[in-house]
Amino acid sequence: MSDGARDSMPPRRTAVALPLAWAAATLAVAALTAPAQGIGRDEGIYLAAAESYASWWADAARSPGTALSRIDARFGVNHEHPPLTKELYGATHALLTGAGLADHLQAFRAGAFLFAALLSAVLSRWGAALAGTGGALLAPALFWAVPRHFYHAHPAALDLPI
Repeated sequence: MSDGARDSMPPRRTAVALPLAWAAATLAVAALTAPAQGIGRDEGIYLAAAESYASWWADAARSPGTALSRIDARFGVNHEHPPLTKELYGATHALLTGAGLADHLQAFRAGAFLFAALLSAVLSRWGAALAGTGGALLAPALFWAVPRHFYHAHPAALDLPI
């Protein structure tokens, strides 16, 4: 890092607060605007896979010995792609619908909102490292100002996380 970039770094408290604020704002905006989004062509298969993966994890928690015999069947749904994002979508669905906090679709999409929030925090930190407080504020704002990026913060698909 150059001396000029180091001199423009925000104070430590700001360097932590801005990414967290961006993450919280991104999570809130994505959650509030998601109901207006329809289901994309590939989102349906990810929802089915996420539910299948989550049911395997529930089986594994209840009966680990028998869950292993069902792993291929449960993870065979959409095996072409890495499972991490779909596991998160399944986990948010199980937690949020189980608690009555979200409807079926939005509970799956909450995982995508979390990825979007994480991305905002990372962009804010990188912006701060490159251009100080202004960069921390501007980097996520410019990223989310692109309509395609904003759209991809919503569906429970792989476009944003990967």
